[in-house]
Amino acid sequence: MAAIYTVSQLNNEIKDLLDAVPGYRNLLVQGEISNYKAHSSGHHYMTLKDRDAAINAVMFRSDAMRLKFRLENGMKVIVRARVSSFPRTGAVQLISRRSFRTAQVR
Repeated sequence: MAAIYTVSQLNNEIKDLLDAVPGYRNLLVQGEISNYKAHSSGHHYMTLKDRDAAINAVMFRSDAMRLKFRLENGMKVIVRARVSSFPRTGAVQLISRRSFRTAQVR
């Protein structure tokens, strides 16, 4: 018989699996910012999207303080991030360490 998981157990196991993949620890991901919110905690929450898909992203305050520009909806960026998940909701997300406007990369 298959193992029975609680939702919490499953979500934590998914997070552990994603965190364990070496290739997911230091990615460059290109997309357009939408649903941008700078929280009072200093964390920045957004969705990165392209024409066919979207993924949630967060930049924590310690990394956001190093930004040299202001993030905004509609901005095209490349983020250096790792893939993880948020166990409380099970949502897969990017945890962004750096962000570059696409014009800066060329």
